[in-house]
Amino acid sequence: EKEKAELEIINEYLPKQLTNEEILEEVKKIALEVGASSKQDFPKLMPKAVQVLKGKADGKVIKEIVEQVLSSN
Repeated sequence: EKEKAELEIINEYLPKQLTNEEILEEVKKIALEVGASSKQDFPKLMPKAVQVLKGKADGKVIKEIVEQVLSSN
């Protein structure tokens, strides 16, 4: 019970995590900005996506969505 209360307090101060849909929209925008359109552009898109979304999304989720965006083009 005490841990639950502490977690709620901590979560109030953490940056809001984006939903997968919000991450997808951001990654699509970034892909357009850097000209990334295929899997070969992963090294171009991933670092920029991590830079923009740092603190707002988990790196693993960002990677999955970057791969999804690049494979859908």
